[in-house]
Amino acid sequence: GRACVGEAATRAALRAHAAEADVLHLACHAQFRQDNPRFSMLHLQDGALSADEAETLPLGPGTVVLSACETGVAELGRGDEMVGLVRAFLVAGAARVVASQWPVDDAATEGFMAAFYGALVRGRSAAAALRDAQVATRATHRHPAFWAAFTLWGGW
Repeated sequence: GRACVGEAATRAALRAHAAEADVLHLACHAQFRQDNPRFSMLHLQDGALSADEAETLPLGPGTVVLSACETGVAELGRGDEMVGLVRAFLVAGAARVVASQWPVDDAATEGFMAAFYGALVRGRSAAAALRDAQVATRATHRHPAFWAAFTLWGGW
């Protein structure tokens, strides 16, 4: 694995290493743009990565985890297509995307993600790992705001 943290968490590093990742985890700030969901963005060290830009990433058919607030929020576009960050990563080639539906608590999300990745390492599918993380987080944080924000899109 490769970790790009702090100053190294740049758009260029993401573009350079995205294709080789089976699991791409982005823990950053995010912004959903209701006025134009294609401009929704992840805030990396050197600037924003818009949904439009995310669509052009060279992703393989792995898992993308968007560990930030409201990364799963989308607007209905023309036709019946939902437009936002999740769609952008699926268009880029990801098989599945884990993203949040509302603002998430940093400390609870840290524990949630530890449980999620622990389950993946034990061989659980992404869907089962997500459920395991929800159950584990619910044991210490009863309110659904802490354990129900993350959803899986794409292949299970």
